[in-house]
Amino acid sequence: MTTFSSREKTHRAVLPQRRALESAGADTPGSRDETACGLPATVPGAGAEHGRGEILSAGTHPAGRHPAPASAGKGETREGHPSVFVLDRHHQPLMPCTPVRARKLLSRGRAVVHRHTPFVIRLKDRAAATSEVTGVELGIDPGSRFTGIALFRAVDEADASVRHGLFAIELVHRGGPISVRLTSRATLRRARRQRNLRYRAPRFNNRARPEGWLAPSLRHRVDTITAWVNRMTRWAPVRAVHVELSVFDAHAMSAGTSASDAEYRGGTLQGMEVREYLLMKWNRACAYCGATSTPLNIDHIHPRSRGGSDRVSNLTLACLPCNTRKSNMPVEDFLKK
Repeated sequence: MTTFSSREKTHRAVLPQRRALESAGADTPGSRDETACGLPATVPGAGAEHGRGEILSAGTHPAGRHPAPASAGKGETREGHPSVFVLDRHHQPLMPCTPVRARKLLSRGRAVVHRHTPFVIRLKDRAAATSEVTGVELGIDPGSRFTGIALFRAVDEADASVRHGLFAIELVHRGGPISVRLTSRATLRRARRQRNLRYRAPRFNNRARPEGWLAPSLRHRVDTITAWVNRMTRWAPVRAVHVELSVFDAHAMSAGTSASDAEYRGGTLQGMEVREYLLMKWNRACAYCGATSTPLNIDHIHPRSRGGSDRVSNLTLACLPCNTRKSNMPVEDFLKK
């Protein structure tokens, strides 16, 4: 028979117990404060604290019940519980509500669970036509590895628009693993072509890429973001979508042009071959000796063997004698004499 101590210290034979699931304000009967804003984290008269880690030391925080991280400053807090999506009886989206409100609707039998992850409830006695739906906005922050999607409600307060976050998710893209698997598949196919197997008809003529083709890693990213945006519009009354685009070019900004016009996307050399451009740039003459009416070769100003690139800015025209004498010499040494 195990004997338990009556002191405040828990006996070592007692297993750790699960903490309460709600704060003191939400569990207090008759309290109108469903979110426990302004109420202490201790039940009056109980003499026991809410020891769970979701309650701040100074009481329940209005913005959320999670404690701020140790490295956070005084004005930083962690995100609270996400809002619960609400649908009417015809599966039309209504304004999201708090988890406390959703739990009350479920306990009273006014709503049923429509989806578990993310949590969506469906009301039995309400329709969107007879409800006040102000709408929410959707923000997308795309990235190569992660994409953030957030639902928020914009409220005009004191000549400024304040955004209140309702729900947020982070998508982790699989572009890297997809690229690795495609490379592995190409290696296996290349090895199979070199084996002594039965004859197979060539299939390279029927593998043309259709118009608008994207690489599988990019297609996965586009399809995933589109699918989640469609889900959000089914669960919440989305009125506007905001996408963050970080497109900039120092040269375009200094020239005062836009990075979205057709001339910028095509480039200054669109429709012109490199040789014709070099002939026009150097007046059909050798850049080293100025010889004309002679065959001209394309020469790398900074030799490729010394780390030079194939960019047009590193190309020039040279006659055959100058090209032979220069070889892979640095242009500074070649032009000394």
